[in-house]
Amino acid sequence: MNKQKLATATTIGLSLVASLTGLLLFFEISSGAIRATHEWISMVFIFAAGVHAYTHKKALVRYFDKKHRLPITLGLCASVALFTVSYGDVYAASAIFDRVIDTPLQTSVGIFGLTSEQAIVSLNSAGITHLSMTDTIAEIAHINNTDIYDVIDILLAAKQ
Repeated sequence: MNKQKLATATTIGLSLVASLTGLLLFFEISSGAIRATHEWISMVFIFAAGVHAYTHKKALVRYFDKKHRLPITLGLCASVALFTVSYGDVYAASAIFDRVIDTPLQTSVGIFGLTSEQAIVSLNSAGITHLSMTDTIAEIAHINNTDIYDVIDILLAAKQ
């Protein structure tokens, strides 16, 4: 396999994975490991796209002729406009998430459909031992040297 075919195949594969994980995150179907996968795959994709552009530089330069200049410019402007409009946008789910992790556990357990006792048992059995019902999820994660998402995953799994 030559360099161009390898660069193209790699770019296509990475773009498919980045697109899929991006959709899962956008529609809030999954987070945690998917978010990490998306971020790392996207970083590798940027590198692969650069290699792809380099190995196809002659064809890429041809795209900037007069015939293609307008669609490329419009696409770039639309992308910048979309980024500008959505930059700093606060999703309702994000605002709710921030409130839940900063609310005392005795209040936030209801969101998970748990009683205080069920939450303590579940967290203790998962190795989260340093906790108080007056601590927030963020504080519990910090005190136990774990991630906020790990604490949330334990509470979500407890109801099932």
